[in-house]
Amino acid sequence: MKLSIFFRTAYLLGVVGMLLLSSCGQETASEYPVNGQSFVMEGPLFQGPNTAQASFTPAMKAEGKLTSATLASAVLKAPEGHNFDAFSDVVLQLVTSSSDMIQVGVLNPVPKGQSSLTLQVSNEADLSELLSSEECVWVIDANIPVDMMDTTITFSGDFTFDVTHTK
Repeated sequence: MKLSIFFRTAYLLGVVGMLLLSSCGQETASEYPVNGQSFVMEGPLFQGPNTAQASFTPAMKAEGKLTSATLASAVLKAPEGHNFDAFSDVVLQLVTSSSDMIQVGVLNPVPKGQSSLTLQVSNEADLSELLSSEECVWVIDANIPVDMMDTTITFSGDFTFDVTHTK
């Protein structure tokens, strides 16, 4: 009889412990926007790949431990009255001071007459390590088919990440 009470008590404590542990590690999925990033390519711009960069500080620490992050969307926008006809293709990469550069988006070819470009994103690349850092840098390589000596190209970017946190 005493042994039966012991097993019942142990079983009950085990169930309560499992419930407590499972409630501590709840995952929360959300979107994390990084909008209005400014990019500048200053001339002279030569035929071939030309680079523009923009940095941002991810604000991920307050949400809990970041367990996964992927790029859900990447949209580049030309200033009003301009388009992306100077580009033949675009590659978007993300890097930090402590990580390797990761290609996260591409558009090839760039359609003519477009003032907004929606890149094809690599939603398989886990970017949680990068977004846990102090600063991230967008690197855009755009191929230009001809030399453009006295040209400066400006544009902006809006990006959305799908992120999961554990609290």
